[in-house]
Amino acid sequence: MDVEKYANSKVFTFFEWTYRLIVINLMNLLLTALFSIVFWLLFISFEKVVHFYLAILFTLLGFINTSLASFKTIKDLSGYRRSGLYKTYFSNLWYCFKEVWLIELLILIVYAFLLGSLIIYSLILNHQDFVYDFVGIVYTVGYWLDWILLFFLTQAVIAFWPVYSYFQMSKWNYIKASFYMLFKLFFPTLITGIFFFLLPLLTFTLGMISSSWALLFISIFSLFGITLPQFLYFKMTKGKYVYLTKNPDDFQDFDKYELEKEKEEERN
Repeated sequence: MDVEKYANSKVFTFFEWTYRLIVINLMNLLLTALFSIVFWLLFISFEKVVHFYLAILFTLLGFINTSLASFKTIKDLSGYRRSGLYKTYFSNLWYCFKEVWLIELLILIVYAFLLGSLIIYSLILNHQDFVYDFVGIVYTVGYWLDWILLFFLTQAVIAFWPVYSYFQMSKWNYIKASFYMLFKLFFPTLITGIFFFLLPLLTFTLGMISSSWALLFISIFSLFGITLPQFLYFKMTKGKYVYLTKNPDDFQDFDKYELEKEKEEERN
């Protein structure tokens, strides 16, 4: 048997990537849980709102860091890097946190502010004494504006995955580039966001009808819920980002930034 021919076959590639996506997805979920498990346990024990709020925020922090690492791992394993799966993933996880922790902290603060104000608006709008006058309209507009800002922030986080994976930039340029690419590649980013939240939504909705359906979708999400949307997003946007790495002048008017080059070697 020609081993090299078999290793390059479509069947082998399919099963190889299936294995990779499952393993990376499970590691994402495990590490995200470890980020926030203390606050979830505190909330279960004492049922205090502050513990619930902190649990949500640390879950977001864990998700942002692990999802960034997993997308970069997918990108790296699709290219010239041939390091092992685990080595590549944990190396990316460390460097993601080390290099962009300030951006992650900023995202977390903005999420905290938006979620906090959303809770306040919800309490006001659902209060029995709420009156739909001018002030009531302001509260209603603020409530829906919060949802819009949360939507675009989440989409920008998704766009940040490939921006970080393909480019070396200053932190401020990472933020600008993420919002720029969000609108530049709006539909691939939107499709990824919809696909990403579809499984949890189906799990919750069908779980109210049948526990067996909920168990099925929980199983699917545990195996592919994060990495499959990321893999599809990588495939949808790869051509554009590869083009930009070779044609930096087409990347608008950002300040100084360096393309990826071969700096991966310095990370190993």
